[in-house]
Amino acid sequence: MSRKKTENTFSIIAIVLGGLAFLFFPPFLGGAGVIVAVIGKTKNEKMWSIGLTVSIVGGIVGMILGASMALM
Repeated sequence: MSRKKTENTFSIIAIVLGGLAFLFFPPFLGGAGVIVAVIGKTKNEKMWSIGLTVSIVGGIVGMILGASMALM
């Protein structure tokens, strides 16, 4: 009854990049997070969809925040 160890390394990196995209360089970090999440999908990681979602939302919201701060 051994449990198979699953790694979510690429998914966790995508989540971190997506979170950082809220504040720093949204197009670059959000895009990098999307790429890393897709790599996680090809490696059959469980959390790839969370990483993809956080990266997309982080990139979009980060760009909106940046544009609104620039207009102030």
